[in-house]
Amino acid sequence: MCAGYVTWLVDGARASSQVGIETQLKDTLAKVVTDGEQLALQTMFPVCYESVKRFMCTQAYPVCTAGSRSPGLACKTTCDSMVSQCKIPFMLQQKADQLPQCGSQALAPFFDNSGSCNKVTAAPGKLVTPRACPDYMVTYNGTELNPYNNPNNTLGGQCFGRCCFPAPKMPLFYQTGQVDFANQLSVYMRAVSSIAALFVFLSYLVLPNKRKHPAIIVLFFAFGMTLWMGSIWMSFPNPLQIQRATDPTQADGLSPFLEARFTTNQQCTIQGTLLIFFAHLTIVWAVYLVLNLHLSAVWRSNFLERHFHVTSLFCWVWPLVFTIAGYLTSAIEYNAGATCFLSADRSSDFFFYPLAGLIGIATILHCWTFWSIARTSFMDSVSMDNSATVSQSASRNGKSSDPYGGGGQSSHGPNASYPGRSMGSTAQGSGGVRRAKHAVQAVRVQWRPLLLAMQLIVTFIVFFLFYKFEASKLQIDGSEQWFKEWVVCTMIERNGQDKCAAAAASNLPPYWLTMVTDIIVSMAGLLLFVIFGARKSLFFEWNTFFATLGRKRTASDPYAHYL
Repeated sequence: MCAGYVTWLVDGARASSQVGIETQLKDTLAKVVTDGEQLALQTMFPVCYESVKRFMCTQAYPVCTAGSRSPGLACKTTCDSMVSQCKIPFMLQQKADQLPQCGSQALAPFFDNSGSCNKVTAAPGKLVTPRACPDYMVTYNGTELNPYNNPNNTLGGQCFGRCCFPAPKMPLFYQTGQVDFANQLSVYMRAVSSIAALFVFLSYLVLPNKRKHPAIIVLFFAFGMTLWMGSIWMSFPNPLQIQRATDPTQADGLSPFLEARFTTNQQCTIQGTLLIFFAHLTIVWAVYLVLNLHLSAVWRSNFLERHFHVTSLFCWVWPLVFTIAGYLTSAIEYNAGATCFLSADRSSDFFFYPLAGLIGIATILHCWTFWSIARTSFMDSVSMDNSATVSQSASRNGKSSDPYGGGGQSSHGPNASYPGRSMGSTAQGSGGVRRAKHAVQAVRVQWRPLLLAMQLIVTFIVFFLFYKFEASKLQIDGSEQWFKEWVVCTMIERNGQDKCAAAAASNLPPYWLTMVTDIIVSMAGLLLFVIFGARKSLFFEWNTFFATLGRKRTASDPYAHYL
């Protein structure tokens, strides 16, 4: 054990009992650090392993110098060096109390602070041959006291000695290629989703009657959705450009093991800022849409329309406040997936909790609105059983104008019809059939905004639950039992990534759940297109717009004031 360490003369008695001393040293070391932990130290903290042997060997074999009546004691600096090198690995193994208190009075008689103390002359790191880190990890080749060592990983790296997780680290705990596939799928889906949302936004911005209340709510909603999903273009085509910290010393300009932080990747910071603002903006406008539906359908109030310029300010100030808060606290960084977002310890304060309050209120109002529409529709159908009155428009084609699509008059005018209530001509028919028709009519008038708001509510709830209860499992500090077993699997047994990932799977977010959550969020823009963009009337309006684009417009032309 001490071969190569002890290069000085020792007294004859100790030399003759070398085998016994060596056995005793190995037994003592095994009580503190198991054989498996010793292999892990040789891989991740080789200088710590060497420092332990330096300390034990200088204690066991005092130097015997000519003319000296007593053997030389070990140097206190040897003890201090061991504690310095081994503090992190022993702390990770929850064995920090096993390290000696070098400056204590109890150990003072065993150390010599003079220049003649017993010490190993070889430079640190020269007496140990490190075991190679696994191929799928990054080897840190700097100083042994790696500044990115866990838990000192505030700079974005997560290393255990000289073996570092590659950035991002999440793929390491899953089957080879799974997370990379999920990230690429997210990039492409959100890119397509942003284009789909852009179509709806441009349609409501350019085509006539789309910038009036309440259709203008959909316009602003589509604007937020376009840039929320569009922030993914900063990750296109390779998400590594926002997942990793910048490093000009590397060929690709990116650090192999440092994940992006607020100060280490400007592109990540910009993307995270945009994502926070426009995600807030989109969800707040969805809540505004729910509130508008509720006031108009339940209370017959046009309060939001009459005070639109004032009430809509809330939808812009709200996201601005939380975005500024996230930026000023430097809370934007890369965590998981293909985008930068708020840090795990700030995401709840600046995103999930504030929006959860709004979403909770919106969900209650949404259910109330739908129940009120259905209830009123059935009450009116019973009334019509007695009066035999049905809507003239419904008797013709069963259709009602959709104010959120930009068609017809505002739903809040003095002559506006209320969904489920009807006036007009008289007709006869089965009471049950009429009740069914009026229920269908009530939903038909409002189904697009109802479905859009419900989609955003479901999307937020799914994302919140995953981020709160699953994504937090990826915040690893090294003390978790499953992680220690993973280290044994990878560093000691060398079983490979796939086998070790399978063993750790029960302690991580399920891969299928990660995929489903990301797909639900990524499809938000596509669903907006399906609900509001994939309509024959909208394509007809675009056809008319382009057909009349070159002609001189008159004041009566509906397109006259739009270009």
